[in-house]
Amino acid sequence: PEAVKKYVISKNLRWQIRDMLDQANINERIIYPGLDGIATWLGRHYFVRDTNRIRISKADITHLDVDAIVNSANSSLTSYGAVCQHVFELAGKEKLEEECAAIGHCEIGNSVITKGYNLKAHHIVHAVAPYFNDTHYDEESIELLRSTYRSALQHAVDNKWCSIAFPLLCAGHNGLDNKTAWEIALSTCIDYLKNHKEISKLENKYPLDITFCVVDEKQYQLGEAEYKKQLES
Repeated sequence: PEAVKKYVISKNLRWQIRDMLDQANINERIIYPGLDGIATWLGRHYFVRDTNRIRISKADITHLDVDAIVNSANSSLTSYGAVCQHVFELAGKEKLEEECAAIGHCEIGNSVITKGYNLKAHHIVHAVAPYFNDTHYDEESIELLRSTYRSALQHAVDNKWCSIAFPLLCAGHNGLDNKTAWEIALSTCIDYLKNHKEISKLENKYPLDITFCVVDEKQYQLGEAEYKKQLES
């Protein structure tokens, strides 16, 4: 390890390894378990980025090895909807329901933290986003959605997390159209990082890695296009 310190590690090396891991299937992860360790070892001990990062991944959010994943929750913090139920089941429904019941309630536009239990993620951020019932998106609801993203990001700052993964909140059935959902999600996160320069100077010295996870190819392509557009604007 001491010898490694003498070499300049490529700025993109850690993320090349991580991207490779993201694209690997479950069998490859079992056959080559050391790759996760290599990525963590390089990233945490011999490589420090000076910029935060947002990326879009076509993946199941419950499979990510991050500090926290964001779960789209309701105000009562109960298991509802297919994605939320999926998170509860894989995390360990009984223990997660018990912790959520102890918290009791969360207002729309806010979020709360629980343990990740059986997930690779260390924590779950239960974020309560507003409902959009038609094609007219009122400004109050849009601001509540932005507040939901900011609340989750604030948990990352307060707890000195290196990585957090979001679903695309409020997209799909009885929600926003995908393009609008991406515009709000990405602009909110980009603005948050710009307005919180201290994120790149946390005590653990690691800037924040934000991942948006979707499983639909069209939704993924729309996200990539919107992110490129916002970076160029």
